[in-house]
Amino acid sequence: MNTKKLIVAAMAAAVAVSSTVISVSALTPGITSNSVSDEKVAVAGTKTELSVNIGDGTVNAAIPADVVTAGEKVKFTVDTVTNVDVEAALAKTPDIVTSKILDLYFFDEDGEAMPFYNAGVELVVDSASYDVVYSFTDEEGLKKLATADGNTLKFTVDGSSRYVLAKTKTEEPTSQQPSQQPSQQPSQQPSQQPTNTGDSTATAGVFAVVGLAALGTALVASKSKKHAK
Repeated sequence: MNTKKLIVAAMAAAVAVSSTVISVSALTPGITSNSVSDEKVAVAGTKTELSVNIGDGTVNAAIPADVVTAGEKVKFTVDTVTNVDVEAALAKTPDIVTSKILDLYFFDEDGEAMPFYNAGVELVVDSASYDVVYSFTDEEGLKKLATADGNTLKFTVDGSSRYVLAKTKTEEPTSQQPSQQPSQQPSQQPSQQPTNTGDSTATAGVFAVVGLAALGTALVASKSKKHAK
């Protein structure tokens, strides 16, 4: 093979390698604040189970049997990261009160990435701090994968290596307080007493005296008339 053909072949190989790397880590880079790993050797006919502690919970991975060649070592790594693109997307979701961004990776014993996209790899997060999980890609943004069942979040590896654990607001039920109606006090109306304009007995006596006086005056006048005749 001449020199020209060797250069072309080398360039083709380089392109193939770079394409593989890009397909595994096409996300915008973040700043890693914590990284934890677990390693297991695959056993034929058995799921490969790995688990890491992320501080406020655990992330468990179960790789279906025979997805990894028996005897091959698998390394499961979870990085806690900060990323401006993810944080901008979270800011547009007002019901999220706290969150944690995770980058999840699987590597073989040579350090090569094992994406396991759509291979049925199940992830289980045990934590009381979060009640929903999203995946994140630069193309699609946040995509809800699961809500918590108790303190457990279950989902499968999809086309992303970046996931977001989130705690959402829970609406408190509005207490049904009875309306405070003013008590209906009976109105205190003054008693309807007949108007007393005076002592009726005394009034009757006065009229009696006046009547007797008038009668006496009439008798005197009558006698005077007789004497005058």
